[in-house]
Amino acid sequence: MVGKWSLLASYLLAAGTINCLPSHSTGARNVPTPSEVFPQHAQLDVIGSFHLYWKTNSTHITFEAHARTRGYVGFGLSPNGDMYPADIVTGWVKHGHVYLQDRHSTGHFEPTVDSSQDWILLHGEENDFGTVIKTIRKLDTCDDDDVKITNDTVRVIFSYSENEPHHERGSLVYHGTHRGAKSLMLLSEPWKVPLPSDVITRDLLNGRFLVPDKDTTYNCKVFDLLNLGKKHHLIKFEPVIQKENVGIVHHILLHKCSGIDRKYIGVEFDCYNSHNHQLKACSNVIVSWAVGGGEFYYPPEAGLPLGESGDSDLLVMETHYNNPNRRNDIVDDSGLRLTLTPTLRQHDAGVLTTGVGVNDLQIVPPFEKEFLSSGFCTSECLNKGLGNNTGGVNIIAILEHGHLLARKIRTRIIRNGTELDPLAVDNNYDFNFQEFRNPPNARKIMSGDALVVECTYDSTQRSTVTYGGFATSDEMCLSFIIYYPKMGLDLCESVPMYNNVPRAQSNGHAVASQFNFTLESDRNKFKMLTSTTKHWAGCNGASLTPQYTHQELPMLIPQTPYVEPPSMCPSVTPPMTSSHPKTAVCGAPLPTEQFDFQESLAADGKYVLFWNVNKTHIIFEVHVETKGYIGFGMSPNGKMYPADVVVGWVKDGVPHFQDRHTVGHSQPIVDASQDWHLLYAREDHCRTVLKMVRKLDTCDDEDFKITDDTVKIIYSYHPHDPSSEASIPYHGTHRGIRSLLLLSKLSPPPLESDAITIDWRNENYHVPANDTTYSCRVFDFSSLQKKHHLIKFEVQVQKGHEVLVHHLVVYKCPGINRNLVNSPNYICNEDSDKTKQPCGKIVAIWAVGGEAFYFPTEAGLPVAEPGDTELYIMETHYNNPELKSGMVDNSGIRFTVTPTLRLHDAGILEVTAPVDTNLVIPPHQSNFVSSVYCNESTVTEFLQEYPNGVNVFGVQQHAHLLGKAIKTRVIHKGVEQKPLADDKYYDFNYQDFRRANRTLRAGDSLILECTYDSTGQTNVTYGGYSTQEEMCIAFIFHYPRTRLFNCQSKPLYKRFHTGPVVGWWSYLAPLTSTFDAIDWTNASVIREFKDSLENDQYFYVYGHDSNQYNYTMMDPKSMYPNVPYTEPPNTQCGV
Repeated sequence: MVGKWSLLASYLLAAGTINCLPSHSTGARNVPTPSEVFPQHAQLDVIGSFHLYWKTNSTHITFEAHARTRGYVGFGLSPNGDMYPADIVTGWVKHGHVYLQDRHSTGHFEPTVDSSQDWILLHGEENDFGTVIKTIRKLDTCDDDDVKITNDTVRVIFSYSENEPHHERGSLVYHGTHRGAKSLMLLSEPWKVPLPSDVITRDLLNGRFLVPDKDTTYNCKVFDLLNLGKKHHLIKFEPVIQKENVGIVHHILLHKCSGIDRKYIGVEFDCYNSHNHQLKACSNVIVSWAVGGGEFYYPPEAGLPLGESGDSDLLVMETHYNNPNRRNDIVDDSGLRLTLTPTLRQHDAGVLTTGVGVNDLQIVPPFEKEFLSSGFCTSECLNKGLGNNTGGVNIIAILEHGHLLARKIRTRIIRNGTELDPLAVDNNYDFNFQEFRNPPNARKIMSGDALVVECTYDSTQRSTVTYGGFATSDEMCLSFIIYYPKMGLDLCESVPMYNNVPRAQSNGHAVASQFNFTLESDRNKFKMLTSTTKHWAGCNGASLTPQYTHQELPMLIPQTPYVEPPSMCPSVTPPMTSSHPKTAVCGAPLPTEQFDFQESLAADGKYVLFWNVNKTHIIFEVHVETKGYIGFGMSPNGKMYPADVVVGWVKDGVPHFQDRHTVGHSQPIVDASQDWHLLYAREDHCRTVLKMVRKLDTCDDEDFKITDDTVKIIYSYHPHDPSSEASIPYHGTHRGIRSLLLLSKLSPPPLESDAITIDWRNENYHVPANDTTYSCRVFDFSSLQKKHHLIKFEVQVQKGHEVLVHHLVVYKCPGINRNLVNSPNYICNEDSDKTKQPCGKIVAIWAVGGEAFYFPTEAGLPVAEPGDTELYIMETHYNNPELKSGMVDNSGIRFTVTPTLRLHDAGILEVTAPVDTNLVIPPHQSNFVSSVYCNESTVTEFLQEYPNGVNVFGVQQHAHLLGKAIKTRVIHKGVEQKPLADDKYYDFNYQDFRRANRTLRAGDSLILECTYDSTGQTNVTYGGYSTQEEMCIAFIFHYPRTRLFNCQSKPLYKRFHTGPVVGWWSYLAPLTSTFDAIDWTNASVIREFKDSLENDQYFYVYGHDSNQYNYTMMDPKSMYPNVPYTEPPNTQCGV
């Protein structure tokens, strides 16, 4: 093995480059920090110097390797754990660049560069742990030089060196002992289920058992869990292996057995050679662990029942010790840790053991490369176990088990004569890595099903017969199936009877003696016999009558065998394309994986975008109804120039794809650095699909840096492919723009099962023929009899009124006459009854372009609290610039509420400039900034009761037509922090909540900055409600709810007041006539006006839950940070 790995180290070369982090010294961290949250992780070596993280979807896998080195890193995939055959990549970081190349081995010598480079470099760096290489590839690259990744066990091979190659194509220095292999199930993601607070653990240990000096020992020990007191569910189990005995303890089974006298609790015995009929390992296996396995979680809906009323069964733990050196000094205290809960889950789970009965009638002849041995479970047995359960049982996980000769194991299922997709397949079985695998899709065992377990053995290194048995040198062929709900069936198996062979009824040795297995003809005769003989098939279960039944049956052969689906790899197509057969109906686009986000970019639904993000990369997938090219890009202004674009198409099964950028309103030119990587391409009769990945910051001036800002997505398509990559035809009207929050979009969490919806609507409201209307209507939550949590809200805009309805706000206000509930709409700010005007306490906010808002699973906004008599005003802003008449609207809002209260009450803090003429925006200004303040003393007053602060989970920023950027700044005790929200490309027509995961705490202050572009205006723009007037507001959603709900500030413009000043309130008088008369083309006037905003006093108001407002004067200079915030440099970009 050392020689093979030296060759791997010596010849794996690397070519592609990408910018990366600068070098640091190694050793500062014992455990690496991955670039994102990966669901799976494995330490590949014993000392912890090589870690692999990975995640998968239905088409691709992403790897991230961390090696404690400043030299090169090599890793790959091999079916047998050797260098040949293997699919290999190596990479290293040198002078700020990452080098990587996809290669394959053709023998135990220099690996060859693949003609198709299918491993795509996503990220690389050197940090204080070592070197990081992050790559992505398709599960099936359709490249014969690559290993297809399936549900099989995969041997991951790895190596690393302290030295880098001297140049890009230089030889790799020998790695020495820094190499190895580890078996993994890359596609079988284990359950990780949160445990309830009332769990208890029980350790079942062998109690310093002296392991006998023989190669195989099956030690059993009796345990009791009757002290549980009542029924519990086993929801997790894990091995507890004594560190120095890791190579000795091979597997552990836990049996639940009846008929054992309680005096045997704590007694040890030989599992399969005990003369006491009570001391035996019974067939009811409830826990199974084998070498290489880890902890196992039951799904949240099921647990294995223990401690049931009237249950007197005891537990027998069977430990298989593998001691080939026959040491006599091994003392072991290994065992199992059981995690149980008295809070019972919905279903009782069970374990079914099936396959070939452990008996010497299982015979594996020598000298065979692929000898097949099978056992089955009949439909009659399964039907008895299922009883009246017509819905069948759900499979949770499967552990397939063989011994040293096993190379492949398959668990087949036959339903009413038709064979289905196998329940589990492992074509690379590894005796030293046996782990439960979760089915990739939901699977059931139904009435009428039968099971077949097939094991393929390699006995080429054996010269004598191998029999079924318990020793490691014997063989087994079993599947342990965990499922729910529990059946009355524990064991279902068969053994071959070898019809017409003399003395076959006696034992396997008598059968084998009839054959000369050194002769190929005898081995072939025996293989034919094995495949045609009848089996002794039986099943066992405490609920069966009788408990054990058996019958003679021929080997199960399905009437309709299962056929592997044809490969999606076209015979002449490069590896990143796929073709689908033509069908009559297109239907909705089906993405290649589960995406968190989706938007239809075109109003007609012909251009659909899916995407996923992590902290370094973003994956896009576009589905476009065309057979021509697709254009997709990002622009800061929504125009073609400047823009970062990609253009791609599929022609004759071949994908074409290029990263481009615009230099004007002409055909985009190809980037020197191709930073968008094509992952997948497909064309069918309905659509063209392109899937691509890129870094959020590619460090390329020709690319668009993706941040939390609103992004203008530009898109286009054409019905025909280009004649060449240099000549892309004009798209005509097939183009558009859509603003999106790519990084800050909120993912919908699950809703409580008892959630209900409540709709509030503007019932047949006749919208006035005015440019702007703010219409109000009063509602209540009287239908709720107790406190509920609002967990979701979404606006229901009447079809055809998408342009008319601009925004909608729901306020919770005191003093409103209950007779107004559901009375007709009224104009919000024109009624003489001041109690009917919207107040400062906001419950829900939506603006054009926004979507449904979900509260996080740990918080909800309280409604219908005890003693709460306040009512709600729904304010709808209608934007009707064409002054249309006769428009009748029924738009409104839908609330989703639950009586199951979440952990925290949520609240909303509004930071706003008062909506009046004190907000002044001079004309002819390209970047005019207006600020709103919420000072430290206010925030501290209301947050000091929360020592850990409050959690901000969403922010919506709002302005009108002149708004071009909005930022919500945070200063903590004079030191400015990263902004709560920062939108450099604010879009009035796309206003949605942006995700936040921040903390506000005592000592913080807030500054809201709105930047306006008034270059197209000739007159002053004032604050106001109409779309042509302006606003500056931030809505900060947080939990726990604070008593503070509103902060306002407005400049007093003292230096511009010319009239008599009676008191401070004189400065609140409007100055519209003064400002309208100013010559705003005079630069000195602009400077004077800006100086007044930065240095003169403001009128400051804040409101709290007692519906009281406090006001004072404030100096804006006191709000400025002593230490301004500086955007950290992107260290991933090389010099």
